Amino acid sequence: MKIAAAYNKKADLINEDFETAGHFKIYEIENGEISHSEILAAMNGDAELVIGMLCMFEVDGLICGRVSEQTGKLLDDEGIPCYTGYSGNPDDIVQNLLLGKL
Repeated sequence: MKIAAAYNKKADLINEDFETAGHFKIYEIENGEISHSEILAAMNGDAELVIGMLCMFEVDGLICGRVSEQTGKLLDDEGIPCYTGYSGNPDDIVQNLLLGKL
């Protein structure tokens, strides 16, 4: 399984908005634990291109602060669940997701 987090690389935090995220942190999950993570630059901030990138990386879910209604629909159309309303360290948030605490 792979989880993406909209990422503010400078601050090492979840980015407030999907649409303004400069990076995404992609987590590979094996046996209920984070096995690997990597940081990817967003593609020009265009939501459709970024969602295409997430699909290319076979992301199974997205964590971010918020998404626009239009972006939420695009994510739904691609079958990518979006966990919104989160802020803070992405590693901690993904770990809480894996523990069922979100």
